[in-house]
Amino acid sequence: MQPVIRHNLQVPEGRLSLRNKILTLLVIAGTFIGFGFPLPRLLAYSVIREAIRTAAVLETWNWPQVVGEHFIVRYSPAAGEEEMARMVLENAEEIYEPVVKAYGYKSGKKILVVVYPTREALGRTFGWDADESAMGVYWGGVIRVLSPEQWIADQDKNQIKSVFAESGPMAHEFTHLVVDYRTRGNYTRWLTEGIAQYKEWEVTGFQFDEPGANLDQPLYPLDQMDEEFDNLPNQALAYRQSLLAINYLVEKYGENKINVLMDELGKGLTMDQAFTKVFGVNIITFEQQWQQWITANWQMPKKSEWAISKQPV
Repeated sequence: MQPVIRHNLQVPEGRLSLRNKILTLLVIAGTFIGFGFPLPRLLAYSVIREAIRTAAVLETWNWPQVVGEHFIVRYSPAAGEEEMARMVLENAEEIYEPVVKAYGYKSGKKILVVVYPTREALGRTFGWDADESAMGVYWGGVIRVLSPEQWIADQDKNQIKSVFAESGPMAHEFTHLVVDYRTRGNYTRWLTEGIAQYKEWEVTGFQFDEPGANLDQPLYPLDQMDEEFDNLPNQALAYRQSLLAINYLVEKYGENKINVLMDELGKGLTMDQAFTKVFGVNIITFEQQWQQWITANWQMPKKSEWAISKQPV
């Protein structure tokens, strides 16, 4: 169960805190429960995720909080942070309905969001270096975000609110949470990154704008993205490919098929099995067709508003 990071295309590797290393070992141990039997393994994952979520709730039990219909936002008692927390809560509630309407997910409890006043405070939670540039992280049923004031260079609160709504991490990280719960943790990194970017683009209009994402270069094979996503040297390209994989599936099969895919993964099917059942092609055939689609379309703006026609090249 790896932390899923927003707005940091160079994902840190191997720098979890001692507490999180212990929890990660529990996750690894859980994968061996019912080894070869997917349902016990997925059940173990769900139990461990709940343990991680509960640990975060207990760690922040005495933090100030603001509460909405679907989210609890906890924040540092530092001066001015309540205003930032309310800004985060308002944005979270705004993006909630579009995401759950698309992917049919309803949480049975309010979702915890923790706002950190500095990059260092957020980084300490995961044992990251002080220069880590993450703005948002989803892990273990909890969304953690950097205070908007720390990355939006504006003193006007209305402007900060506007920028946060347009390019903040809430839609992205909440979609990661939905994918995690709907699939019961049975997904590849490129799949969750693709779905999160697709829905974020649809809800807020935001897209990563990185020169390294130019598609006029060799693409990463999906099996390499499955196994080495965080260590790939061109993170911008890995993220772009993930987004375009979902673009292709939505354009060819319809967005509802993404829901069906998540349902089948949540039953314990492998990616290859789920793709064959839902789309009628295995992963190898999908990859071939998808890359042909990219070659044919990525330089050709289309009347439809798919992200592929809006990528900087």
